[in-house]
Amino acid sequence: MSRHQYPRIGAQRSYPLRNGKRQKGPPCIVCGAKSWCKVFLETSHMRGDDEVVHACAGHKDDASALWAAFDKRQKEAGK
Repeated sequence: MSRHQYPRIGAQRSYPLRNGKRQKGPPCIVCGAKSWCKVFLETSHMRGDDEVVHACAGHKDDASALWAAFDKRQKEAGK
């Protein structure tokens, strides 16, 4: 069994550079500002149970806020 607490932040990948400037992605899942990176949320110790969300610079390290926003969006989509 794993000793880690889940959900937790996995890999973070920033968007590539274009003409010397960082590309911006879709809106941040938490606050709606332009996102700067993709964040992989690890939901359990099983491989493949990761969720990919877009996050701004302020929320990219906040696993609880990202998970709450992702969970809320999933529940709204299920209705």
